[in-house]
Amino acid sequence: DVQPLLESLHCLVRDELGAEYGTAIAPPGGMIPAHLLGDFGDGRWSAVHDLVAPPARRGGYDPTRQITRRVADPLAMARYAGRFFVSLGFEPLPDTFWTRSRFARPAAPDITCRPRAWNLDGENDLRVTTCLEVSDEDFVAVHRALTRTYYRWAFRPQDPLFRDAGPAFMQAAAGAVALSVTPGYLVEIDLADRAPAADDEIRVLLRRALDELPALGFALLADRWRWRVFSGEIGPDRYDRAWWSLREAYQGVREAPLRSDTAFAPGAARLVAANRPYAPEFVAGILQYQIHGALCAAAGDDGPLHRCTVFGSPAAGARLRTLMEMGAGAPWAATLEAVTGSRSVDASALLAYYAPLAAWLDERNDGRSCGW
Repeated sequence: DVQPLLESLHCLVRDELGAEYGTAIAPPGGMIPAHLLGDFGDGRWSAVHDLVAPPARRGGYDPTRQITRRVADPLAMARYAGRFFVSLGFEPLPDTFWTRSRFARPAAPDITCRPRAWNLDGENDLRVTTCLEVSDEDFVAVHRALTRTYYRWAFRPQDPLFRDAGPAFMQAAAGAVALSVTPGYLVEIDLADRAPAADDEIRVLLRRALDELPALGFALLADRWRWRVFSGEIGPDRYDRAWWSLREAYQGVREAPLRSDTAFAPGAARLVAANRPYAPEFVAGILQYQIHGALCAAAGDDGPLHRCTVFGSPAAGARLRTLMEMGAGAPWAATLEAVTGSRSVDASALLAYYAPLAAWLDERNDGRSCGW
């Protein structure tokens, strides 16, 4: 279902990179050399956003600039995320959460900054560690972090064996909340003066698509590679070549020139290096839009899905809380049904979310040779 949209995105990126660097490097109808995309490890393409997006208007929409004018520090930014959940009918987080968590980068260089959320005593000792800066990107990130915190708090009544999220659900719930951090939400909480104009809105959608859509293909190919390594189908002498064959098939991305024959590209993928599966990331990448669509429907928002925020909707909050409280205590299809009304993973909400971008891509790609 998603493949045609990914192919349209690939067509735009490849041809704009060809215009920038020359068609000898990024030929029409061919694959994109990996070294042009800016992220070797997770398959995200947002590093090339400014090269492929429509030009920004002078004085156009800049959420980071607007947020930094009104937010003093990372803790203040996190407080906004806390108020988001309270607006949905969730309890305020305990005072200890705010004093025991780390939101800003520590002075010690050896302390990890990877976002993590814990419930240390299985009751109310909730904490997060993350290293935020006051920016639009980290404003979204702190909403993700607090989603994971509330999730761990919500399923605490479950038997200890089930105090977890079902496969991919915690990541999907965090992604769904992130989708509610819209320009309209920033206006509603007085962190922005206005919503973006149409051209700026396409830039916002395009940046998210460059992050999310290639990462779906990357997650799928990474686990296909892992499974074939574990089965013995791919031997050590073919580790690197098989990896690039899959990247070519699923992403239209080819190996950079002049690499060594002893190179091991899969080792740059963080979950491959950590011996963890990518399948939950693939599933969550679809589910987050499906959950977002269900929460917007509960909130009574029937407008364009990419503009929907469930901020201030107790009805959406009740549905999200139901998902969280189930933990891992039910089969995944029952958990999905509780929040979306469906027992099947469905990409229609993703396609609805990106519908304006898809129309814009079709217009931009008219006359181009798409596919690879």
